[in-house]
Amino acid sequence: MKGRRDPFANFWQIQRQIDQLIDSFFEEELPGGFGSEVTPESSVWRPPVDVYETADTFIILVELPGVLPEEDVRIELTDHVLTIRGTRRDRSPRKKQHYHIAEINYGPFERIVRLPRVIDQEATPEAHYENGFLEIVIPKEVSSRSRIIPIQVKPREREIVVEPEAPSTGPSLPKGEDQEER
Repeated sequence: MKGRRDPFANFWQIQRQIDQLIDSFFEEELPGGFGSEVTPESSVWRPPVDVYETADTFIILVELPGVLPEEDVRIELTDHVLTIRGTRRDRSPRKKQHYHIAEINYGPFERIVRLPRVIDQEATPEAHYENGFLEIVIPKEVSSRSRIIPIQVKPREREIVVEPEAPSTGPSLPKGEDQEER
């Protein structure tokens, strides 16, 4: 049938736009006018990110397959705001004439992560790229790190042992003037 439109043709694009809209609703505006300002009209895409912490570090894991990190990625840490920017280039030698499915994002990307204020401003964060994942490790302040608190046990003083009395056969009264001998 000619002229019939496929209602699912733009489904993935609409899903990304809805995800970006929801993300921007829940994230605060960041200093410098940046933040989750990626709009559906924008050509900037957002790579998936995991952010978690250990006892002494924050770890940010960014999924970035197909980038050359030394050329295409820039990482900035300002106060407690981490910004990851870059470009994923289409390095395919073939010219793509007619797409049937296009789900891979190319072009500029940006991801901004607000970290708790307990990061160590004096320490140098580390970044490693392996198998399409960029891992950024940021140390926490020493005062905010978890630490084990030992329990000090005071030695017991002499224990007082109370022995139970032997069961009696009935009430006994001390021998004295009140009791008469029989």
